[in-house]
Amino acid sequence: RMIPLPLQLRSFRPSSSPLQSCITHGSELKSCPYSQRRPHPQPVVGGRAPGSTQERLARTCTAHSNDTSHAATGPTTSRPELAPTVQELTSVRNPLVKWLTKLRDSPKMREREAATLLVGREVVCELLEDVPSLRVRTFFVKDELAAEDIEREVEKCTPTGSPARSSRYIMVSSAVMEKLSGVENAQGITVIAEVSLALETIFSGSPDDDRARIDGPIDWEVHKRNLSAWVEMTEGRALILDRVQDPGNMGTLLRTAAAFGWRGVLLLEGCCDPFGDKALRAGRGSALKLAIFSRATWRMVEELKLSHGFRCVAAVPALPQGTPAERRHDGGIAWAAQQRNLCIIMGSEGQGVSDEAWRDVKGEGLCDAVAIPMSGQMESLNVAVAGGVLMYLLNPPRNTMG
Repeated sequence: RMIPLPLQLRSFRPSSSPLQSCITHGSELKSCPYSQRRPHPQPVVGGRAPGSTQERLARTCTAHSNDTSHAATGPTTSRPELAPTVQELTSVRNPLVKWLTKLRDSPKMREREAATLLVGREVVCELLEDVPSLRVRTFFVKDELAAEDIEREVEKCTPTGSPARSSRYIMVSSAVMEKLSGVENAQGITVIAEVSLALETIFSGSPDDDRARIDGPIDWEVHKRNLSAWVEMTEGRALILDRVQDPGNMGTLLRTAAAFGWRGVLLLEGCCDPFGDKALRAGRGSALKLAIFSRATWRMVEELKLSHGFRCVAAVPALPQGTPAERRHDGGIAWAAQQRNLCIIMGSEGQGVSDEAWRDVKGEGLCDAVAIPMSGQMESLNVAVAGGVLMYLLNPPRNTMG
């Protein structure tokens, strides 16, 4: 028997965030645009009824209505809050479904809300295991069996007290699942997770070098501290992407970087959002496993060279005139692999690496050129393929056989 929903629904938010200890504010280290803006709304602690998953999902109140009575009133930009009693969404016109769809499609909204969507069980479970600090606000599940499955994975993969253990579970209809996933055939998708991007591994620079267009002026010293914190996470190998705009290539490059242990990624101006749905899908969520420094500048690349001892190499189709003879036989691969701290710069397929890569820095070029020797008839490789080959070849020697 259906019980009518109350006219006024309340929103519940805990008073503090489990990740606040990871983020330092003020003049200290500032991680990414996400931590510099208002924090992402916290998990609904009171929204999960006690007992089994079946008891929680078999609630008598269901969000069937198409109007706004199921969401708390407020500015259109804020996240609509479901009442704690609501455990099911069936309408694609529900305000929360519309808000989440916009979050999936809008880079600016993801930055403002410090959140994104992860689509698919495999990606969600893999990140729960690999990223202990991952905070999931809500799991949107296909049915009761999917909810029980994800709950088991959360308990298996995360330690007691981890943020994911306070997540809310909402069962959704096939139409809502398809709407949120953004794919034409969502039949095989059983879970979508709304996750926070307020992680200590995500940083952001400024497009104009001197000001971050987030909360006002941030001086170069703050950028340098952020860069130093990012460098500590790279373990001597970093990938720099220059105007890589295709999300499929972006995701593939990040997935390859995570696979080969290139833990730091610097995204120069003109790159697409690594936290968009297409990039996350192509990379299996790898952006959340890496130290990502977005909206970086060439001045930061120069800082890597001068202050942190990184040797920068830029990928080109063929080595330029003037390259030392000893590097010509293998495109400079062997020389580059010997560098203790190394970053590879991959440019866009259409334009290649920016001219900034060859500017003079204290009597020598900012970057050295490196090329993949090819015996076939092709002029160049896809940027994601080339990046994968170079990351494999330029990895420092490691004892992988135990």
